[in-house]
Amino acid sequence: ILIVVSIVEARKKKKKAKTEAKPENPLDRRPISITPEHYCDSCIAIIKEMTKLLRGKKKESDVFDVLDDACNPELYNVYSSPPPQMREGCEIFISGWREELETVLIGRTDDETPIHKLCYEITQACVGVEPKNVKPFDDEMFVDGQPVKIGKNEEL
Repeated sequence: ILIVVSIVEARKKKKKAKTEAKPENPLDRRPISITPEHYCDSCIAIIKEMTKLLRGKKKESDVFDVLDDACNPELYNVYSSPPPQMREGCEIFISGWREELETVLIGRTDDETPIHKLCYEITQACVGVEPKNVKPFDDEMFVDGQPVKIGKNEEL
């Protein structure tokens, strides 16, 4: 009887230890190979580019279709980091947060709220980070490393 009681008690302790596991830190999903700034910039750029492509659409199928091409370097020509670097950041970010990204894009009420919700609240990718590469407006692009204003009809 004593052995059975001790086995039962040991199982209870194991179950209790499992349920008391400490909550996941979202920042643990960021690989050490990517800087916090690049991770944050990638999060913001992904949201901006995906909401542009979605043009107000929120259907799950539309979001899935747009996300399939989310890391296309051609989408990231207007950012300070070169498109291949932005693609790498995009792939790293999406590999850890695709499901949450889909949920935020499907449930968005506007195009600005998802940036705060995903990049600051859910993933904490931008908490304590100053995003340096993401431009607030797409009114300029870099040519030979220099910013050039884009005029009406996207003319240089």
